[in-house]
Amino acid sequence: MKNAPNILIIDDEPNIHYSFQKMLPPDYSIHSAHSAEDGLAQIKSGKMDLVILDIRLAGMNGLEALQHIRQFDAHVPVIVITAYGTMNNAINAMKYGAFEYLPKPFEVDKMRETIEKALGHSRLRQRTVYLPTDDHANYDDSGDVIIGSAPA
Repeated sequence: MKNAPNILIIDDEPNIHYSFQKMLPPDYSIHSAHSAEDGLAQIKSGKMDLVILDIRLAGMNGLEALQHIRQFDAHVPVIVITAYGTMNNAINAMKYGAFEYLPKPFEVDKMRETIEKALGHSRLRQRTVYLPTDDHANYDDSGDVIIGSAPA
């Protein structure tokens, strides 16, 4: 993620979108959706590094949206937020693959910390891992690999 991270906020409250715009660094690319359906369309049309999702939305609720997000992108971190938190919602959010579940109103420092952890997770998932080659490995067509060298 060499460029600014793409963060999608899915919440029907305009003040939540405003809060995230003010809270996050200006170089972050913040995308807004006021419904689950709009958010899903944005996820399908472009790569998001993080989704912040409210549970209580008009139309499709956040838990349903989370399941759809997982079908489309199994790895994007999703932070679920809600002002109507219940133990059942928290359990279901985690069961459906939420990165974190935070109640509203949230503490700004806690939210920033959670966002940075989620973006770190996203960065790790995007890295390509190259393993060093072993000069002593000999390959043949049999599919067997002989590693190392020793006098016979």
